[in-house]
Amino acid sequence: MESNPFRYAKVCTINLPSDTPSPPLLRALAFSPRGDILAGLFDQRVTIWHLQVQSLSNAPGRPSEEWGGPKNWNLSDEAVAIGHELTCMSWTRSNILLIGSSNGDVKLANISKKKGRLEGFQATFSSVKHLALNKSNTLLGVVAGVDEVAVWVPSDEEGWNYLHEVPRPDPHLASDDPVEVTAIDWSETNPDTLIISYLNHGVFFGGALSPDGRSIAQPNRKGTFDVFDLHTARKSSTFRDPDQQSGTAPSQFARRGHAGQFVHDGEYFLGAGIGKINLWHVEKGIRVQRLAMNEKCAQRPVTLLTASDTNKGESSQFRITACHQGPVQSIEIWRSQDLSSADTQFSALQLKPRLDDACEDQRKLQPAGENGRDGRETEDEELRWGEVESGVTEPSRDLVWYTMPVRGNHNYT
Repeated sequence: MESNPFRYAKVCTINLPSDTPSPPLLRALAFSPRGDILAGLFDQRVTIWHLQVQSLSNAPGRPSEEWGGPKNWNLSDEAVAIGHELTCMSWTRSNILLIGSSNGDVKLANISKKKGRLEGFQATFSSVKHLALNKSNTLLGVVAGVDEVAVWVPSDEEGWNYLHEVPRPDPHLASDDPVEVTAIDWSETNPDTLIISYLNHGVFFGGALSPDGRSIAQPNRKGTFDVFDLHTARKSSTFRDPDQQSGTAPSQFARRGHAGQFVHDGEYFLGAGIGKINLWHVEKGIRVQRLAMNEKCAQRPVTLLTASDTNKGESSQFRITACHQGPVQSIEIWRSQDLSSADTQFSALQLKPRLDDACEDQRKLQPAGENGRDGRETEDEELRWGEVESGVTEPSRDLVWYTMPVRGNHNYT
């Protein structure tokens, strides 16, 4: 039996300051584990907003949440003077945020303290690109430079110790360029398994890993996402955007890649678009809701996207936040409405009333046939090297599973 759908209503808009000719652009967004604190990363500071007031109503057109702040954690004057910048971040606990920097430091912000200065430890001598913490908060993956991946373990509430460096895989072919890390993530089903995406050759963006570790979603040149089965290395589905008449996204948006995330235990997928966020049902490949940015940003790409799925056991609330391309930016927040008591259930026979894409439901709701789960032909495409149109190379052996050496072994599959 399928779970009930979640519907989202916009509850808050946070306008970022634009009192300077070239205000710093937001680089990352992240909800705290409880979902009641939002962190925004800029070049020289981290800004924190706290949920202060919320209404139980999700009435359209009426903001029902207030997020207080901002409170800033800043780089030191010395670091700013020599050109250091903040690059990425990851929550470890409800009050502690780890932040990567261009000089190889991993900074720490304890938001329960009044002090607004960032402090931390030297993790590397290269710029930190990615930080990823496993589900049990016992292993921290740090990506720096082009291909450096190291693992750290906590020593106390705010300290970390170096464990070891992850060995680099060899290029698939002798003619391949050196490997480059594009993304990392920890498996939720096996907290000692680190999944690393490598760029060997061609165009390949970091992907989103499903909670069960079986699938990875990759941005495609059409502005949506392809889902690959990691066990078979084959493409299992492609999400389609019914708003795109030509089927092709603007070239700049497609080249840069776009944010996406599995949500609701992997049953749904959030994907950034032009002036909107799409919410797809993964198994059926159907868009179930379109979340529009404000009208002034209708033609701007959504560059940052994140969601909080940590408080669903305690309440029915679930939040999504996104930010569009600059120069003037705003953060928009949506909150879910639990429809478990609603008359309409999200079942195979009742998909049509839940869709906002009425023009597509007829062709998507065909009975399953030999060619695919919804009766349409599906490309028999593998996660492999292969030239495709427009000179883009599809990913293949650049996706590597790395198993932590708990008993001294290193495994690539």
